[in-house]
Amino acid sequence: MDDWFARFNRGGGEIVLILALILILFGARHLPDMSKGLGEGIEQFRKNRRNALDQQNWFRWNEDWANVITIVLLMILGMVILSLFAR
Repeated sequence: MDDWFARFNRGGGEIVLILALILILFGARHLPDMSKGLGEGIEQFRKNRRNALDQQNWFRWNEDWANVITIVLLMILGMVILSLFAR
């Protein structure tokens, strides 16, 4: 736990002081609503990130198939052109 506090270069006493200031500024009545909003925001962020990754994978899959189809069509076109000149 000490490593976590050291990362922000704050001691335990400073963290308690900051939390006390937040409690004084916003009041005890507003803290549950703020916590609920923060939790919903984090959950929405995770959901949006998951959807973005799924969509990115879908585009990547379609891009791979588009490349395969393009190569096949170019091969067919090349065979048609060669067959025209072979006569």
